[in-house]
Amino acid sequence: MPAGALFSPGWKTTGQQMYRQKLIDWFTSKTSGNKWVVVKGGYKDLKQRRFGADNVNLQVRGLRGKGMLGSLAVIQKKENEIIIGFSNSEASQLAMYHEVLGAGKSRVKRQFMGISPAQQKELTNQIQDEIKKVVENGIQITLQN
Repeated sequence: MPAGALFSPGWKTTGQQMYRQKLIDWFTSKTSGNKWVVVKGGYKDLKQRRFGADNVNLQVRGLRGKGMLGSLAVIQKKENEIIIGFSNSEASQLAMYHEVLGAGKSRVKRQFMGISPAQQKELTNQIQDEIKKVVENGIQITLQN
């Protein structure tokens, strides 16, 4: 990765620690003269050291100053619903890779929108009285995964 990225704001402390621990190798590009680093443990190790977890958080990759989840926004408001989407096309494309097509060489799918069937059941149990009131008043609700 470009050396500057490892020492950019938010990553500077991690970069300095890895440098002191000799966990990165430096080299200079012969064609451009730019400095690059190789993280000995790979990107997964770098993220683990920075965030302290293996969990995918969709925050690392910058999108015009925002992380992927930071790009979520209310796209449209209607009387009884709102539509949530992404504030830029790059985030929308990344979401498609994570949700639908699969990300990376192994095409790993990481659902981050919506709720799982277990979460849906728990939520339904918590609010079933409210749902019953709404249905009794003639408004139809459809829960979708």
